[in-house]
Amino acid sequence: MRSIDPQLVAAARESANFGDLAPIEPLLAIYAAGAESGVYTDPNGALIKCRQFGEVLAEQLIRRSGTRFVGSKQVERIKALERAGVLTAATADALHDIRQIGNQATHSHLFNVRSALRSVEQCWQLGNLLRLALNPDDQRPRSFIAPRPPSPPKVVAVGDQAQLEDRH
Repeated sequence: MRSIDPQLVAAARESANFGDLAPIEPLLAIYAAGAESGVYTDPNGALIKCRQFGEVLAEQLIRRSGTRFVGSKQVERIKALERAGVLTAATADALHDIRQIGNQATHSHLFNVRSALRSVEQCWQLGNLLRLALNPDDQRPRSFIAPRPPSPPKVVAVGDQAQLEDRH
């Protein structure tokens, strides 16, 4: 049994894109909201968190669907879910994309904002499918809200010197 800091769950619930996943599986919300918050400041970490999201999602799908699975690798989980008819080809492709780009971030030190943003959006799509599948009474349409890049610091004049103003 894992222990998750309730403050992490509370922070993840604040995400407009991923907060709804916390009641389903807190780790999904934590990893995805963490990835979302780091897209521009830590794209490498965001990609790794997306990969972790994909792993937890696949584990959830295996458990919830009763899919027979032997192995420990994400690629094997995805293939087992696809063979069992739990995943469509497009959904399996999205999980493979997240897995592969996460591997590049982990092993090749990839720092790519565009890739991180794409992976976060794929996580949203997959999480939204899970939300819709598990909540038949809540079929309201939703859209991905792209995280905004941080504002650059503002240059202000202080006497005859220019200073950067911290906008936090």
